[in-house]
Amino acid sequence: MSIIKDLFLYFVLSLTIYYFFKCRYLKSELFNQRENFIKTLGHDFRVSLLAQIRGLDIVQQKFSLSDKEICFVEEINNSCKYSLDMISMLLKIYKIENGTLALHYENINITEIIYEIFTKYKNNAAEKNIALRCNFANNTIYADRENFSKALKILIGTVLIYSKKDTTVRLSLKRTPAHFLFEIEYNGNPISNEEYKRMFALSPAYSTVGHGIQMFLCKKIIDIHKWKIEFKSHFDVNAFIISIPSGTEQVAPLNCIETAKGFL
Repeated sequence: MSIIKDLFLYFVLSLTIYYFFKCRYLKSELFNQRENFIKTLGHDFRVSLLAQIRGLDIVQQKFSLSDKEICFVEEINNSCKYSLDMISMLLKIYKIENGTLALHYENINITEIIYEIFTKYKNNAAEKNIALRCNFANNTIYADRENFSKALKILIGTVLIYSKKDTTVRLSLKRTPAHFLFEIEYNGNPISNEEYKRMFALSPAYSTVGHGIQMFLCKKIIDIHKWKIEFKSHFDVNAFIISIPSGTEQVAPLNCIETAKGFL
């Protein structure tokens, strides 16, 4: 009986050791495959897309094209740029999750960033006759400018998609005893709980192609700053709210900046 017991223990121990090293081997292989994929994505795919974009730019500059041909080339060029942006976002998500993305904190003027974003989206807003309004000016926050700006672009772009025509998108700053709240409010379709969950998780189920990646990156940027983001809805009034711990911002006296329809 003792021999059988010893053999059984030996078998269990051997099996445990085997699967331990097997798991380590598979983990190493998975890591190597992921690294190779990221390198391929970051180099081969990006270089190829950049070459296509530059080639299309040369075609537009050097050749006489008809209006139809110009429109066709611009559509291809925009598609390439969109794909390049998706790749860049995937690489940034990987760096954040892998702990290799270093944030460069500095005092940044939120109003300047908002002006840049309003300028970028002025045509999108004008198409739906949406006013973009900001009720503060010259407010400084301590953050990574590039990544914070990217997160705001994603949120404001999303808000414009969901907003009704002939409405207003409002950006405001609010204080609580413990937090500084940056709010983007709009009138339009609310986001369901299920859609909200999908928006902040890397899921292909999201309705707009590539948008799931954008919202996932937005959430990651907020997380790495150690802030919080949430979505609230009351009837047709909806808002994304970024919650920033007090002490990491400098807020100037309230000064309303009102935009014309579709532009700052």
